Amino acid sequence: MQYKKDELRETILVESEKEFFEKGYRNASLRQIAKRAGMTIGNLYHYFDSKEALFDELVKHEHDAFIYMLNNHYDGEVMADVSESDDLAVWKKTLRSFLAELKPIFTNRFLIMLDMSAGTNYEHTKGEFVKFLSAHFLEHFEQLENPTMIFQPKFVELISIQLIDGIITILRTVFDENERLDMMADLFLFYILGIMGMTK
Repeated sequence: MQYKKDELRETILVESEKEFFEKGYRNASLRQIAKRAGMTIGNLYHYFDSKEALFDELVKHEHDAFIYMLNNHYDGEVMADVSESDDLAVWKKTLRSFLAELKPIFTNRFLIMLDMSAGTNYEHTKGEFVKFLSAHFLEHFEQLENPTMIFQPKFVELISIQLIDGIITILRTVFDENERLDMMADLFLFYILGIMGMTK
């Protein structure tokens, strides 16, 4: 019965999230995940053939959604409602709605991927995101009309690290979903308005 299989698969993912969040990838145990999910280790292997395959399934959407967000936050569809407004509340509402559409990004799974993935293909994701953000910011800074406002790559890397660390801090300290979303919107709005302000 496909429904039952899908339900069990989701149970494994939910319980593995708890295990990875508590112990990180290296110290997490498939046997313990199976126990949490109320099944044998043999049954778990019917769904995932390794711990890394399970980890990949758990976090891959967050990885792809974050890249999508960075590539599309200036799209006309996202900015159309705010481009002519000076009201920061309108900007925040629009950005918050955009972030909400990307769920389940900015969950514990995203934090696990960034900060608890040593030993997986995702262990360098934080550094990769910093490089991606740095290139993204530099692209916007190239549009500056004032040449005195051009920043050195090392400074751009610094603000990229600060943004990623800000995301990690929010995920580690804020557990209410709506409050998380509000703080994420504030964080990204701070960077977006700063960059837009300098490129005018």
